[in-house]
Amino acid sequence: MNKNTSLFTLALVSLAALFAACSEQPTSDPMSKSEASSVKSAFAQSGQLMITSLSNPAGFLSSTGVQQLSGLINALGNPLGTELQTAALNCTVNTTGNTQDQDNDKIPVRVSYSADCSQNNNLFRARMSLTDKDDNNRRSGYTLNTDTFQLILNSGRSNESGLILDLDIDLNLQNPNYSLRHNFNLTLYEPSKRSSLAYNYNTTYTPDDPENPFNAGTFNFNGTFDFRYNRKWFQLTAEGTGLKYSRNCSQSFVGGTVVIRDSRNNLLQITYNACNNVTAVYNGETL
Repeated sequence: MNKNTSLFTLALVSLAALFAACSEQPTSDPMSKSEASSVKSAFAQSGQLMITSLSNPAGFLSSTGVQQLSGLINALGNPLGTELQTAALNCTVNTTGNTQDQDNDKIPVRVSYSADCSQNNNLFRARMSLTDKDDNNRRSGYTLNTDTFQLILNSGRSNESGLILDLDIDLNLQNPNYSLRHNFNLTLYEPSKRSSLAYNYNTTYTPDDPENPFNAGTFNFNGTFDFRYNRKWFQLTAEGTGLKYSRNCSQSFVGGTVVIRDSRNNLLQITYNACNNVTAVYNGETL
């Protein structure tokens, strides 16, 4: 596993505590059209991370993975994406554990990644682990757990800002299909505002070819999609149906739909037409 790869397995490691610490309550206001458009952008960007987790979980630590996470941060209206790339890609990552990969699925038996960088009052810390369910079976699945993933700028000062990420993935073989537990929690904070995205999905994945399960297949999921943006907290439900995945497309799903509803049952429908071709309709209006 190369240095860049190690780096982003780390980059997906620690981002969660701030969201739980917030005392605000979710709004009962309906989403405006512009807010629905922001939800659509955030979901599309988070979908890239979901795709990467299946095609190459160790790739979360690569420059591509960091760029995807930075794109999501930008979709949340926060400038920390560029700062994350700079900090993560220039930080030394330490790898410990068993890097053996007998089944050649690009997932080591069990490895842990750690990074600690500081420059002036800026800090980047990451801790995460990746484990193959069975290194003798390339179909077996894996777990990806984040203990720490944190970027702090101007630490301890009145203008402190930063991000915290928590990502946990558990992919289990249930012949010939898979169950996938996918928890994601990203918080971005500045002195005067906070934005975040958190989702918890129960997911099934059906490969097109059981012998090459991670080349292409179909996702179905349901769960929660919490979105804090412009000082509002939207507690949404999300359901994905027939989401077609192909390893040939890292930008998006290549088919299927996602329906997201707010507390007033307003409906945002996101449709994947082809690779990187995504359209959305909110209450009948095209976004």
